[in-house]
Amino acid sequence: MDNELTLLSRWQRENKLRARSVSVLAFSIATLYFGTEMYQPLRGTWFEGISNGHLLFAALVYWMVFALVFRADAAWSLIKLRRIAPRRLYSQGVRKHVTNCGLRFGIKPIALGFGSPHEKRILCYWVGKKPVVLIGPWSLSVWATAPEQFEFSLAHELAHLTARDDKSDRIVNCHHICFGIFMAAVLSISLYGYIANAIEWNRLTAASKVVYSRHNTALFAFFDSLILLALFLFATLFLTFERVATRHGREIAADGVAAQVTGKALPRSKEQTRKKRWWDRAVRALLLRHPDQSQRRRAVQAGNPFVSANRILFVSQAFLASYFIDLSLQVLSFDARHRASIAAWGWRDRPLSIFAPFLIAALFYYNSSRLMVNAASLSAYPGKRKASLLHFKDYLAYTLTGAVLMAVSSQSVWYIVRGSGLGGLWPAQWDMLSIVLISSLALAFTLSTATTVAGKLPSVALRILPLMPLLVVCTAAVSVMINTPPPPRPCTMEDINWRTDC
Repeated sequence: MDNELTLLSRWQRENKLRARSVSVLAFSIATLYFGTEMYQPLRGTWFEGISNGHLLFAALVYWMVFALVFRADAAWSLIKLRRIAPRRLYSQGVRKHVTNCGLRFGIKPIALGFGSPHEKRILCYWVGKKPVVLIGPWSLSVWATAPEQFEFSLAHELAHLTARDDKSDRIVNCHHICFGIFMAAVLSISLYGYIANAIEWNRLTAASKVVYSRHNTALFAFFDSLILLALFLFATLFLTFERVATRHGREIAADGVAAQVTGKALPRSKEQTRKKRWWDRAVRALLLRHPDQSQRRRAVQAGNPFVSANRILFVSQAFLASYFIDLSLQVLSFDARHRASIAAWGWRDRPLSIFAPFLIAALFYYNSSRLMVNAASLSAYPGKRKASLLHFKDYLAYTLTGAVLMAVSSQSVWYIVRGSGLGGLWPAQWDMLSIVLISSLALAFTLSTATTVAGKLPSVALRILPLMPLLVVCTAAVSVMINTPPPPRPCTMEDINWRTDC
């Protein structure tokens, strides 16, 4: 039973890390873009007197909206539970079996019935601090005709209940809702600003007979807003991929724990399997909550409760880690030269405004690394291992794919490409591209190390291992700052008389 409890503890830790990572991600992106759009409307208020007051305003608004959404979601969950109409379960044998099975997971659940006579599901909820198991009438017939299948399904749901999936899902869902609300506000404000500026420009230049430019038409202003929308949708798409990957990993983990607790195999599906095309499998993988039955069976039969190489999880987390590197640099400026100047001047005058975004980025980077290391360590198959690092090429391909997709969708990259072309990309973004490449290599090496020595390291070492890529990235960032030409000193009134750069 120690092995099952170890898996459950790691699973709970993964749920906490995922909720924390999504919280930092949604809060940071929404605060940065919403605060930037609110910079002008806040002129003249007391926020203007605070360093980065527009970001402080956005942060306060975000957490107020999150608190309202979280309370509303909790109330809606209770309403849905009441609609299910739980009722007393009269079968003493089933109630006793549920209690005994729950004790093996360290909880004491309350067994209730629900639903119509054709209800096949077994649902688990936390109502306050009490675990509740809801059993449909059809499942009671399975208890009588196929007790092994009922026992496996019950253990599967109790594994979800013990891992507190519902709590982490509620936090993640509320952050996704807040992210959607703030991004919709940002797009609406930016679209209004683009079109209003284009109309005003046309009005001011009509009498002067200014040569036609794409910047003075409402149509191209609308296209600019669509480009911003596309970049937001790209980040949202990877949030969706990360969510799907986590759900599939949970289902396979629950199967593995249930198989080890009950000693039973995953029940075979009675549905006829048909050969599916690759696009059909991809769409079903995104839309369905449960992974393919054959994939679940292979994972359980191999004695491995997690997927051996969860491509969606590793690519999406590599994308988001690279995204945060770019985002923290965008807070300073859009290119390397301006970033070096602002960092050098701002660190002396207002160090908190320079330090805060990098601290948030480091927090997300560490959480993302821990998620990937946890998945890589649990996906290591038992048996003999070679001396070389396992799956290094695969992990490198995943991290580089996420980094390339981030660069393709980066606003700072598009800003330079649209203004200077591809030739101006490297001189303006060499610091960001270098750090992202080093980050991909460090993540791949760390994941391969975690897979190779997963069975030899204690849990404390697995928590320290994700610090390695963060230290590498911080070292690379410091090296980039050292190698960047020093910016000129700020101009004073005396310097204006003789300095040519003032």
